[in-house]
Amino acid sequence: MGTQIAQILSSNAQFAQKLAAEEEAAAGGFLGSLLKLGLSSVSKGGPFAPGGTFSSAVPTTTSGGSSAKNAAISAATQAAVTAAISSSDFKENFVPAGPYLEQMAKLDIGMWNYKPELGDPDTHIGPMAEDFQRLFGVGDGRHIRFIDVLGVLMKTVKELNAELIELRRKVEG
Repeated sequence: MGTQIAQILSSNAQFAQKLAAEEEAAAGGFLGSLLKLGLSSVSKGGPFAPGGTFSSAVPTTTSGGSSAKNAAISAATQAAVTAAISSSDFKENFVPAGPYLEQMAKLDIGMWNYKPELGDPDTHIGPMAEDFQRLFGVGDGRHIRFIDVLGVLMKTVKELNAELIELRRKVEG
């Protein structure tokens, strides 16, 4: 069981690193913000590779390439696989979201696999980034951030709960 979990985490970390490499140019935006917070891995293969470790120190150079590139990839891996920065201390321009229930009903969820060059042969279930951006107004149409998925799901659950409460009120009333 432990070996399977390590393999899954390693696979997820490798995939996140490949996605982060696309966005690494100039280490700006989200990755740059993570670097400013000092988030990076110091071990070859990232924090979730077998034997990998995570540290707040920015590395020199790990498995090839510039230290900024490796730090950006490692920071993105850490953020993508574990937790999103979500404190109100890091946020601004907060406005209520939704409603999303009708958009969620329109979101196609399918089974698919990544193209071979991405190195992830497994079958997955989920939406397409283009559809997610079109329906919910977040994302770049190429990637779906887990924090956005969680937010949409939480808001949709709240909307379903409100409908359930209203139906119960009508039935019992």
